[in-house]
Amino acid sequence: MPDLAPRSDASRPMPAQGIVRRLAGADRTLLRDHLLRLDPASRRQRFGGAVGNDRLEVYSGTAIGPDTLVKGLFVDGVLRGLAELRFVDGGRGAAELAFSIERGWQGRGHGTRLVASLLDGARNRGAHRLVLHVGRDNARMRAILRRHGAVLAFEGSEIVAEIRSPAADAASQSRERDEDRASAIERAVRRGLYALASGAGVDLSLRAA
Repeated sequence: MPDLAPRSDASRPMPAQGIVRRLAGADRTLLRDHLLRLDPASRRQRFGGAVGNDRLEVYSGTAIGPDTLVKGLFVDGVLRGLAELRFVDGGRGAAELAFSIERGWQGRGHGTRLVASLLDGARNRGAHRLVLHVGRDNARMRAILRRHGAVLAFEGSEIVAEIRSPAADAASQSRERDEDRASAIERAVRRGLYALASGAGVDLSLRAA
């Protein structure tokens, strides 16, 4: 039996609602820790079946690469949600999407923000056909996708959502720039607070994101 026990624990982004930013190779540990915190139901929704910790460890090492765009939702400096885009078909405009949000942060609008952010990222990188496999029990994600114009089709035990993404425009590019700017400010503030607290001998239990 796989070990399914989780480890303990398109508006402008605002710090109080969390920050969405692109992940880089240096963030693989944060990505892994997020996936390991997913409860069994959230893991099934993300991966289409039961997934143990060993598989998540392996996946986290390959999720960020040259053919992917990965964005994370950070709340109080902790990665709580992921939005992943992976180019397929040789990168000729087709891409697969995937999303995951930790249980305690679901139903708060974070999924909508992640979907909107990743769709902007897809548009700005030339992806025009986007596909996402959604479990039939994931009504919340289906509703979000419909709001973004997705066409849903039943395929076995899953629902396949397809979105035809328009070309990049000034608005989609501006939103990503604003997102990057807000992320840089938040990270600088968090690092500054951590440095001040360390210098004063106070443990704020903060990690620089």
